[in-house]
Amino acid sequence: SAANAFVNNASSPVNELLRFTSSLRYKKDVEELTAADWQQLFQLRPVSFQSLCPADDPEPRHFGLIAEEVHDIEPTLVHYMHDDDGELIPDGVQYEKCIPLLIAAFQQLTARLDHLEARP
Repeated sequence: SAANAFVNNASSPVNELLRFTSSLRYKKDVEELTAADWQQLFQLRPVSFQSLCPADDPEPRHFGLIAEEVHDIEPTLVHYMHDDDGELIPDGVQYEKCIPLLIAAFQQLTARLDHLEARP
């Protein structure tokens, strides 16, 4: 599915078209997320910004995260690229990988709220 495709420019071969997969047949050692996993979300800093990218309209404000800040909290949520010196640097946020963390946080916080509301 094109919706789950991305161009990998951080490893060899560069510009390789990859896709995210969800089927169990592509996974091993599957474990439930822990509170330590999803609580990382509370460290992220959502921002609004105007884009400097030539392909974007420079006027509207966009919503997102800063890749360098996300890298400091959870590197697996970041896309990387090589800079002019060949060093790997944060380039983008893998927002699709944030969704399972959001679902786990939502489920846990909803369960806590339900428990509190059920108390006399």
